[in-house]
Amino acid sequence: MKIMHCAVSILAITLIMVIAMCLNISNKVADLREKMNGKISEIDEIKNQQENAELKFRKQKEDFLRACAKPDKNIKSAAQIFEESQFAVAITKATLIEEALNEVASPNASGFIIKFENEFYVITAKHVYLGINGKAEKILVHFKPSANGEILNSEPAEILDVCPDHDVGVLKIKNKKFTFPWEPGVLANSQYMRPGDKIFALGSPLMSIFSITEGCIINNNPIGTNITRFNRLIEHSAVSNYGNSGGPIVDDFGKIVGMCSMIRVANALNHTSLAVPSNIIAHDILKIIKRQKINHSKIDANLKNSWELNEFTEEWRTDPPQQKGVIVTSVTFGSDAASSGLKRGDLILECAGLYVHDASATEEMIMLKDANSTIELLVRHENGSEEKINLQLLPLH
Repeated sequence: MKIMHCAVSILAITLIMVIAMCLNISNKVADLREKMNGKISEIDEIKNQQENAELKFRKQKEDFLRACAKPDKNIKSAAQIFEESQFAVAITKATLIEEALNEVASPNASGFIIKFENEFYVITAKHVYLGINGKAEKILVHFKPSANGEILNSEPAEILDVCPDHDVGVLKIKNKKFTFPWEPGVLANSQYMRPGDKIFALGSPLMSIFSITEGCIINNNPIGTNITRFNRLIEHSAVSNYGNSGGPIVDDFGKIVGMCSMIRVANALNHTSLAVPSNIIAHDILKIIKRQKINHSKIDANLKNSWELNEFTEEWRTDPPQQKGVIVTSVTFGSDAASSGLKRGDLILECAGLYVHDASATEEMIMLKDANSTIELLVRHENGSEEKINLQLLPLH
């Protein structure tokens, strides 16, 4: 009997312990559930925050893309460009004889201000300085008033040097204390200008000091001239007159893409204007300012765009048409180019390790290298074989 009571007691104690353990487990489960619910709520809050952040970022991105898509985001009107173009200057130049005979019109040329290494320079056309009556011995630079009417006094200037190949001249203000209080001109990359792009000509033609005319790029193909040995000029429709020479040609962001050089007259009522590209100007300016010798180069061969020839000239038509590279249309007999293996009909694929697609850009790459150096061309001959040719560059003149 005692044994039975003992067994019952042990069973009761065990049952109580089991019940206690179950209650304890139940409480722990409840605590875990509560904690889990708290974690779930915390996770839900984090997810909501992330979703809100994503929505906010998506909206910001859409706003940004919408702003970038606006065609007039940074484009300026002619009025804005004219108002902000204090870098455009007028120039009076004269020989001593012209001044003595009182034959000087004022102003009679144009130019623009740039800044390099904290120094200001006036860029103009070479033929402005080397006029038909001899070198200009007196040069006076006149400044365009600011939008609020502030005016700088005219300053005498002197020539640093000129580039005979590109009709570029660089002037320096004689006054050592001179400082330009407004934004100088900024040169853009003219390589990206295409026919149809809007441009503006700033300058001071006779009887119209500080003027602006609007036009567009007509073409940037070779045009023979008697003022510059560089044929790859920009032809545009912005009206230019005598006195515009040396003035800046700007795009619709107000950046300089060229310099007015000359007028191409078709007849008494019709003419277009020619400008030296800013890429060429930048190269010459740097050489002149650093007092380095300017010696441009050429090869004894003529180049044309393959796509132009394939479309319009039966002789150069291929099947399928070549849409890349530059065609060599002629090679001077007995020249280094001929002896190096360059042939009429070759397709130039690379110049100095860079792919080429435009005859103008290829000639520019060649011209801006130093004379008597070498350049490597990758060409595809008419039989389909490809060859790397090293050519010695000749002086441009």
